[in-house]
Amino acid sequence: MVQHDANSGDSRISELVERLAKLPATDVHQYFRGFRAIQDELDAEQCKIQISERMCYMQENLPAQLSNLRRFRKKLVYLKQKVQSALKNYHDQQERLWSSLKQNAPDLHNHLECVAQKMKELNYLIVAHKLTFAISKIKKVINGSDFFLLYDNIQFLKQNANSDLKLDENEAKNIDNMRKQLINETEHLVSGSLRDLLKKIRYPLEEPVDLKTHEKLIQQIATLLKCISILDNGIVTLHCDRSKLLTELVGPVERRFQFHFFTEQKTNDSSKPEWFFTQILTWITANVDLISSILLLIVKNDAERNEMVTEYVNKLMNLAQKKVQNIVKEVQDDPELFSHLIDECVAFENELQDIAIPIRPGNVLVVLCEDIYLLKWLQLERESCIAGVENVLCGEDCWNNRYHTFSDVDMQQAPECTDQFLLMIESITERYRWIESLDVQSQFLNVQIFMLDDFRLRLVHISQQLGSPWEKPFIQILNSAWYLAYVLDEWNEVDIFIRIQALGKRTHFRGVFEDVANMYRHLWRQKAEDLTAAFYQHIRASLSRYQREQWYSWEASKPFDLTPSFCPFLLEVRRLLGHVNKAISPHSATKLYEMLNEKVAEVLLQMLTTISLNGYGAAQILYDVTNSLIPVLNSLYNHHTNAINLETLDEPKFVEVISCLKILSQSTGTAILLYEELKRTTDNLTPSLLEPFDAATIERERALELLKRRSDLQLTSDETVKL
Repeated sequence: MVQHDANSGDSRISELVERLAKLPATDVHQYFRGFRAIQDELDAEQCKIQISERMCYMQENLPAQLSNLRRFRKKLVYLKQKVQSALKNYHDQQERLWSSLKQNAPDLHNHLECVAQKMKELNYLIVAHKLTFAISKIKKVINGSDFFLLYDNIQFLKQNANSDLKLDENEAKNIDNMRKQLINETEHLVSGSLRDLLKKIRYPLEEPVDLKTHEKLIQQIATLLKCISILDNGIVTLHCDRSKLLTELVGPVERRFQFHFFTEQKTNDSSKPEWFFTQILTWITANVDLISSILLLIVKNDAERNEMVTEYVNKLMNLAQKKVQNIVKEVQDDPELFSHLIDECVAFENELQDIAIPIRPGNVLVVLCEDIYLLKWLQLERESCIAGVENVLCGEDCWNNRYHTFSDVDMQQAPECTDQFLLMIESITERYRWIESLDVQSQFLNVQIFMLDDFRLRLVHISQQLGSPWEKPFIQILNSAWYLAYVLDEWNEVDIFIRIQALGKRTHFRGVFEDVANMYRHLWRQKAEDLTAAFYQHIRASLSRYQREQWYSWEASKPFDLTPSFCPFLLEVRRLLGHVNKAISPHSATKLYEMLNEKVAEVLLQMLTTISLNGYGAAQILYDVTNSLIPVLNSLYNHHTNAINLETLDEPKFVEVISCLKILSQSTGTAILLYEELKRTTDNLTPSLLEPFDAATIERERALELLKRRSDLQLTSDETVKL
């Protein structure tokens, strides 16, 4: 066995030597990292060995320990029996002694019985005297306002086990009754003194005060509270009763609240819930520092003290909750008063969150979340929002920019009505934000989604009533749809909506607002297509005169100036894009300009596929497009320089227009040679053939068709262009 352990140890050492030898000597960091890993393994093995040795030792030592315990147990049993026997002998001998005295010395027996009775009475009187003396000292201390000695004196009222053991059952009962009566009397005296001190500092405070000026009073109040906290139904307890402390501190506040808001006072007005909410907030903010200072002298544990301060605030919150329960029954059938109560409850919850105390939210709103009130609340939200939307859309300036004086920096160019609508939706969120129930929150979310869809349908209806996309507020509706989709995408990342989506019972949304946002994006796309279609029709009509030019017999060898008939087209493009520029939001302009730019290219492509032209005519069209149209378009697209980075030639169809014109504008000889080469080449080689003409994107068949439209080419008879 020893030989086996030695061999095992040698192999382990050899293994360690090999591992150390394999460590990279060139990299110091890697070397010591590997060395530390080996050291950690050895330490772990050493720890296992030590634990194993300890376990072995314990296993060997346990039988001896068990034997010792059994021996001690036997000794204890023997001692117990011996004590019980001695006690029995003592009682037996005492009985025999009393019997002997009664028979042999009756006079002595009577005297001893009389002495025993006197001692019994003396014990009773001593205990009673201690209690009466303690209460007299307590009264003296209270009358002298020396409250710092009061706590120690109250300790004398505790039950004294040594004295009480000498009393019989009736005497002990009498003493207990006497003690309870004295403790109750003491508690009454201390409570009265506490009320007097609280009145001196005008508690509950209506505004914060300098606590240093009341430092002595605060110490006395803390002492009295500490005394009251150990007095409990005629018993002096060992520990402070937290609930009793808070009851004493909340009591004056509760009595004043009851007087002002539950009795026949002018302040008890169901139409003015803000009065009692303001009062509760005032009491919380004005008294919380005072309460903290008092508890600091009683409770030493910081966490426990903070918890008690929070509990104090919650008790004041319960007063507000109780009053809301009282009011809501009266105002639930009056929409105006009910709505006012809701607003004040929400405002109260919001203001509570600004207090530097961790207050559980929704304490007041939970009353309104009861089924009978919740249904009315949801209906009220829906009706008020619908009325608000109708009112906003009826305004004369509802489609003006929301920032009249700063519209140039508004990247969304959202109309006033859309901005107001979103504020209404956000206000609903603020009203249910502090409700704890996710199920209730999801019901409010359903109202918001309903209103968002309703507003979308209103936008659709308004756009359909317009005679043309160029009328106001068509572009404003585009801005609204884009802005709403943008905002809803942001709301999908807001914590409250994520929480509802993840945990709510009634949630059935893929991204809470994702479906609604997609509907607004669809609306934008649909209306943008309507606008671009109208744009296409307008510019196509303005290009008709230019299209009717005699391009097949154009004589100018080299273009030097803009074709006059191209001006109406340029002016119409600039007019329509200028109209868009004035109203479209920079945030969505790039996408819309891309669509409009595509339509301009389509108009030109459509023209090129319907006219016959010679090389000079094609060169003139190329000149008009590159030197007039493209610069105009670029300047219009870059109207919003900070938001848009779009060039006309970013559109593939526009590149196709230029490429087609470059092919068509080649000289007669070049065009014929190109035509012949295209006929002989394959589709794969076409890009390399057209690359010298900057037309590599044009397909072979398309290039051949274009060249066939050249009226000045002398092609073979079967391929001559017919004019």
